[in-house]
Amino acid sequence: MSELNEDGNSSPENAIRFRLLEEDRNGRFLSERKVRVHDTKRVADGDRRLIIQKPNGMEARQGPELVVGLNATFQKSGAAAHIRVQRIDINAKGTATVRLGSHATGIMALEYKKELLQAACRGDESIADIQANETWTRIKLHSVSLERYYQPIENKEGLEKLTEDIKNAYPTIDMPTNPKWLLRAEKLEERSHTVAHSSVIITLRNKKEAELICGRGLWIYGKHHSADIGQLLH
Repeated sequence: MSELNEDGNSSPENAIRFRLLEEDRNGRFLSERKVRVHDTKRVADGDRRLIIQKPNGMEARQGPELVVGLNATFQKSGAAAHIRVQRIDINAKGTATVRLGSHATGIMALEYKKELLQAACRGDESIADIQANETWTRIKLHSVSLERYYQPIENKEGLEKLTEDIKNAYPTIDMPTNPKWLLRAEKLEERSHTVAHSSVIITLRNKKEAELICGRGLWIYGKHHSADIGQLLH
């Protein structure tokens, strides 16, 4: 039973304190900051997501049952009340994105990854993993040499050499995808006959790293390249 306030009635705060005492006695103490939702800050939308990895994708009909199953798992595992699933979005390709409540991050939820994965697999054994969503940052890198890096093959441009040159010069840069020319293939083909340089888009996993590059630029192939930040990828 919960404690009573001065008027003899139970209150949410007293209930929370009682719960904390019970969890402490059971050896599962959770700090009051972890339990009380109003003490936590609202989380950026991209950080509230988990991605379910499944080789052949998921069907939309699986979403609601999975929401119920994951929330039941959070409850049984003693997760703080604000760490719950609101919905699961499944796109046309079968990619399933778990959307958490406004005060929970994917990192918080992954404290219970083992239990969540077990629960998900009970409904679909082919589910391979559950991961935190990543928000990447695109930046435009300017004055990239067309002579060295533009290699049209069957109307397709290749930037493998640029990727290699960047990684050799800056081993710590984390680029989850290959660079792309800013211009479309037809425009780039026209441009290659009249100018020597063009801009590329590179994608970085770390936003702070992207901001640093935009401030300092990159030295590649003996030339300094300025950069500016683009839109976030979700």
